[in-house]
Amino acid sequence: MCLGEQVANIRLPAAGLRRCLISCLVFATGLCGDAIAIAQVNYSSAVLYPLLPPNDPTFGNETATASVAGQTVGYVYDTAGMGEDDAYLWSDATSTPISLNPVGFSQSFAWATDGEQQVGDGFIEVTYKDHALLWSCTAASAVDLNPVGITTSQAFGISGNQQVGYGAGSATGGPDHALLWYGTAASAIDLNPAGVELSQALGTDGANQVGFSYVDGHVHALVHCHTMILG
Repeated sequence: MCLGEQVANIRLPAAGLRRCLISCLVFATGLCGDAIAIAQVNYSSAVLYPLLPPNDPTFGNETATASVAGQTVGYVYDTAGMGEDDAYLWSDATSTPISLNPVGFSQSFAWATDGEQQVGDGFIEVTYKDHALLWSCTAASAVDLNPVGITTSQAFGISGNQQVGYGAGSATGGPDHALLWYGTAASAIDLNPAGVELSQALGTDGANQVGFSYVDGHVHALVHCHTMILG
């Protein structure tokens, strides 16, 4: 069901923001259970088995951020390269970890997958900015989702043809605004509600988008509905 935009006022301190965000998301579960489950998986980093061979000198620390439909994504400290974190994909279809770090980015992070595509962000050394990225299981497939008027962006959630995250730049007046994409930078939609200082979208179920906003010193849980039929 398309719920539309809903705002829940949760009076939590700005400090310890990650904990606040998770609390907001749990509170919003009654509004949009499916979407919230996707959002919360982005903050699950528990690994019950090693994803990389032990004692491999090529890699340092590894972190898994999401696992869906036989795919696990995250990032690995690559000691063989420039000593930076690289986005990685582990798949049931292959025993070999796949680096998703694309050409032109000094480091990258994968935050979510829907089992077919992956989202995250990459850091550009020249501009010293992050750009939201969309992958289809290979580094060469990377799509830069950063739209015109946005200097920095990240993508945190994906489902079907939707990707969500945030962007900041001249188009937002400076603060972070929750963004929704449909596979390209040009498709970006600003989801920031009127009167909200800043916002980020953390997850989507393909119809409803969830995240948070910051208003008058308080964090608010957000559920937004935007669906576009493509083709």
